[in-house]
Amino acid sequence: MAKLLFSGVCGLVFSLFSVPAFAQTGAGTFGTILGVVSDETGAVVPKVTVSVTNQKTNITRTSVTNDEGFYQVSALLPGTYKVEVEATGFKKHLRPDIDLRVNESVRADVTLQVGEISQTV
Repeated sequence: MAKLLFSGVCGLVFSLFSVPAFAQTGAGTFGTILGVVSDETGAVVPKVTVSVTNQKTNITRTSVTNDEGFYQVSALLPGTYKVEVEATGFKKHLRPDIDLRVNESVRADVTLQVGEISQTV
């Protein structure tokens, strides 16, 4: 009986320690691309949509810059990405070939250039 009780206690202790270790294994499989969007004067550009696209799978995730011009796209699989930013009054910005590895954060700041004024009649 004591042997059975000891085996049960050992099994319980083992399972308590193995569950947190197992739960953490998935945490290190993703990466993050983040940065600040600003204009040529250095002023931040808030409320701009930033698209982050995996160049192999063509899967796109988006984020909107906050009041400080900051954006972050998390839980990205490792791979090569491009960052695209379009804002009214600015030229479209494309930054390709951003390599992202497991459990890595890559900073991809964007400086937007004032767009050309065009008129359609």
